[in-house]
Parts: sequence; structure tokens; C-alpha cells
Amino acid sequence: MLKKISFIAVAMTTSLLAMETDQFNPEQADFSKMETLRTWVSSKYQSNNEKMKEIQRNVAMEVPENTFSYNFVRPIRNNDGDTRYFGKTFHTLKSVQLPFLQFVHEISKNKNPVVLEIAASYGLVTWKIPYTFENGGTVYANELSSIMLNNEFDSVMNARLNGDNLSQIVHKIPGDCFNISSEHPELIGQVDAIFVQNLEHFFNPVQHQDFLKLLDTLLVDSGRAFLASHTMQPGTAKRGNPIYELYINKKTSDMYPGFMRCIGVCQALKSGALAGEVVVSEATRPNDSTICSTRTLGVLDSKIINTQHGLQEVKTIKQEVISQFFTPIIYKSSIVPHKSLKMIDSFFMDQIGSKYEKFNDNLISHAVAIIEKVVVSN
Repeated sequence: MLKKISFIAVAMTTSLLAMETDQFNPEQADFSKMETLRTWVSSKYQSNNEKMKEIQRNVAMEVPENTFSYNFVRPIRNNDGDTRYFGKTFHTLKSVQLPFLQFVHEISKNKNPVVLEIAASYGLVTWKIPYTFENGGTVYANELSSIMLNNEFDSVMNARLNGDNLSQIVHKIPGDCFNISSEHPELIGQVDAIFVQNLEHFFNPVQHQDFLKLLDTLLVDSGRAFLASHTMQPGTAKRGNPIYELYINKKTSDMYPGFMRCIGVCQALKSGALAGEVVVSEATRPNDSTICSTRTLGVLDSKIINTQHGLQEVKTIKQEVISQFFTPIIYKSSIVPHKSLKMIDSFFMDQIGSKYEKFNDNLISHAVAIIEKVVVSN
């Protein structure tokens, strides 16, 4: 069965996988340099050279400069009976992950932080958090897919943390993130830092406002949320493209001008990977409460092509996709109704995690927002 694909979500280019991560020199990527690690790894580990090399090796597995990291770019596996499409996992996106880890590390110098990752997937961010703590702390990991939590996530935690007895401070929260405050009232107003990546574009405007309310409810005063979600693709941001034209038409009057229903045609491999450009013929603005979804309207043709992984079947399909994308401006507008949320920083980010203040053609894939909860005076 052909996997569902989002037109708006960025398509990660597949690459030949390196089967041995030690072929890569960690000092070749900024995020995995020892100098960078020392900005967020606890001092109690920094005095142990062998431990730091071990952490560095594990970090280097996940950076996009290392082709081994593409082993972690995988579709999210749903629970039995759930046919919704929740995208793919990503390798390290440094411009949002690094300030998050540094923030948690700084907090840990004065208290034992409570940290939450929402949509944790494999736990590629979660496993790093315990290594930021100077004296201790607690980590919570939420993921809608229990299959992911009980398999891939557990495997990563066991491999990365058991040697230092740190897995015991990581607590899993399976299920819908919107249930966290009701199922775990002990977290209300207690979370120091929240990390969320590749989730919000699956929310309609009503749900996203509820999501921001959830962040506000969970965060402690001066706590921060680090958010990264898909943005418009560079190839789409052109005059005449239906997505771009609708965005330009709505951006001054609509809090969420990236929320769209799109009709288009694409070529896809059986794995779900795109095998060419997406041609969008129609883009309209649905009602705010319309649920995001992907629906295949028909298969136009099928053929066998030669790819870097051998001969594969590619199908040309017509789809309807209801989704949304974010920009720094959309993020800033979205928090206006929430008086206790303050924007600390917001920017664009490309597929290898580099930061950009303005949109450009450099494979921009995400918009990032760093939001702080502040005390509102009466």
C-alpha cells in the first residue's frame, strides 16, 4: 500500500547509507565538535575523556554531515488501526536542538530541571537531555505512537543511557499530547523546557491555539519551549504557484496563512519517498477546524525506474492534502492571544539545521520559534 505523502511537508532526499559511523570524523560537523559538546554536557562527564568520546560518537551518528544519520530518517510507525500520516524522523537540526540543550544545561546549574519532549519519536533528542544535568533532573518523553515508544525509543534509551544508569530518569508518556495536563497534573506549571519538532504542521488553527495553551499550562515561569515545524518549500515560493499565491493573499489578514487544502500530482516510491517535483494545481483555505489529512484521489500511472537503490516502482498519484506550514511571522502572530508567552527568537532553518533570518533558496525546510513563559502583571 502506498504511504501517504504531504505536499507541504519537506521531502527529505534519500542518500546512500554509510554502514559504519566511525568512518566520519565528528570534528567535521559543528554540532558534534568536542568544543560544542562542552557547551551543554554536564561538567561531571567532561573530566572523563573516554566518556566524552563516547558521547561525541553517539552525537556524530545523527548529524546530517554524516551519511550514517540517514539511517534515522524513517517514517513514524503508527499504532495498530491508526492510518494517519505523521511524517518522518529527522537527523539533528542544530539551530534548534543546540540552544535547547544549552538552555537546559544552564538551568541545571541552579535546580534539577523538569524537561519534556513532545513527539519524541526515536528519542534522538531525549537521550541527550540527561547528559546536560549538572546535579540531576527528570525527563518526560511524549509520543502518540506506543509502537515507537516501546521499540525504537526504548532501544535508543537502552543503548545510550544504560551504561550511566540514566534511563531511570526518563519517563514515557504515550498518547495524545493534548492529554498531558489532565493525565499528568503534576506537570502543570512545573516544566522548565519543552522541545517539539515536526509536529505542529499536523495541527489546524484551532488545535494549534490549544497547543500553545498547553505549553503555557505546563511551563514554569521563565521556562521555554523550542519549536520547529515545516515551512514553505523554496520551489513553492514563486509567483504563479497556488500555494504561494494563497499565502500572499492571506498573510496580512489571517493568523495562519499557511493552513491550506492542496490538490496536486506527485511521483512516489513504494516507501513513500518523493521521486520528483510536486505539481500543485489548486490551493484553498479550509475552515479553521478542518482536520489535517492526506487523501489519495487516484493513481495516474505506474512504472519501474532505476534509482540509487536499484529498480523500483514509482507511481504518479493525485492527492488532496490538508496541512499547514509555519514562518517566523506566523509563529509570532500565533502567540499574541497568549499574554504570558513571549517570543525569544524565531527564524528559518534548512535541512542540515543552519539558521537563516530571511527565507531563501538554500533548501529551507523549517521555521523555528523559541518561546518563554513570563509573569503577567495585573
